[in-house]
Amino acid sequence: MNVRRKRRLLRLTAVAAATMVIAGCVASPAVSTDPFAELNPYLTAASPESATTPEPTIEPTPDPASIDIPITIAATGDMLSHQPLTNAATRPDGSVHIKDRMFGVQPFISNADLALCHLEIPFAKTRAQMDNYPEFAAPPEWIDDIRDLGFDGCSSASNHLWDKRLPGLNNTIDMMRQAGLGQAGTNKSPDQPPYQLYQLHREGRDLTIAHLSLTYGTNHGVIPEIQRKPWIANLGDPDRAIAEAKDARAHGADIVIVSMHHGTEYRTDPLPGQLEWAQKFADSGEIDLVLGHHAHVPQPVREYPRPGKPSMWVYFGVGNLISAQRPDMGVLTQVSVIALPTLHVNGLGQVTATDANWVPLVFDRPSFTLYSLDALQKSASEAQIPAPRSAPATLVGYVDKARKVLGEQGHETAQIPTPSGPLPAVVPRDPQPAR
Repeated sequence: MNVRRKRRLLRLTAVAAATMVIAGCVASPAVSTDPFAELNPYLTAASPESATTPEPTIEPTPDPASIDIPITIAATGDMLSHQPLTNAATRPDGSVHIKDRMFGVQPFISNADLALCHLEIPFAKTRAQMDNYPEFAAPPEWIDDIRDLGFDGCSSASNHLWDKRLPGLNNTIDMMRQAGLGQAGTNKSPDQPPYQLYQLHREGRDLTIAHLSLTYGTNHGVIPEIQRKPWIANLGDPDRAIAEAKDARAHGADIVIVSMHHGTEYRTDPLPGQLEWAQKFADSGEIDLVLGHHAHVPQPVREYPRPGKPSMWVYFGVGNLISAQRPDMGVLTQVSVIALPTLHVNGLGQVTATDANWVPLVFDRPSFTLYSLDALQKSASEAQIPAPRSAPATLVGYVDKARKVLGEQGHETAQIPTPSGPLPAVVPRDPQPAR
């Protein structure tokens, strides 16, 4: 069973059991039928005075603005099926699993209220159809890994979305749906909403989160198919993303998150285009959080004021979740982060982004192993965590360089999040009525 779902089920079962015990403890007193009651003063019949029904206490109605529902988001970056990585991740039965190459990563993902990955590349239907650079197709088992790591869904708009043309794009959408995962950024029909909705039950109400995804373009130049059917993907149009965010709000979204695939590969500072998109999103007031990827290296975390609303956080680049890129391509290709921001929603539906946290991850290229810093430290003493082949001090040095890039507006954390309620429900992307 998915670790995330098993943990939540155990927690909910414990709560239900506790409720039953409490209910039994506070049952109304009744006259005892025990023949030995007279010998036990604690079992005597209730007196008329004690049986009097007390006056009900009227609880004051809370101010909606004072209600605070924290929602923690976990988000990660590019996954690339370079052949050296898939070789290292192949099991004896021939299946290929990236989760086997990760240590200390899953708890940060599975314990968030909503966890979103990024599908840089389409999925292959079979292992025989897997492909490497420059036109990727990910091993089909990776979709199981995504689910087992605790992700609820992923963005799919990227420069590689057309690597396997329309069949690969549609197959990826189908596989995500069949796995029970959400997906935003590529579409099979103009009648589908161009965003993925998730519902979270919190404080007696259902909160709805919308996830949108767009890319600066693709590696395939002008694509006639997408020119004729632009609804297939959003290629470089932030105004369209804002319009889609407004539509999501009209269909009940309380929170809107945008994943943007933009930047220059291996460059740590945002391009003017990235800055322009972020400013447009902030000025619109429709978007609450921006998650960036594509550069394969970390980029800064920055706060953007919004007119008449609390600020919006932008993670310009979270780096790769996992790939086989080498340190000689830039040492920061070996470092990524799990974005771990917290959004607060009050009873009026107002959203405040408070904590722009991030968790550093580091990749040991010689062993194709991804570590959290805690797992890296424990690898020296715990047999179940393999030691890196690189010197640990070298890997920590890579993380130090990333800290300087990420800046001081966001905050590094090693704290595993605590979910504020049950798992989110993935809302099917069926055609919606106009409003």
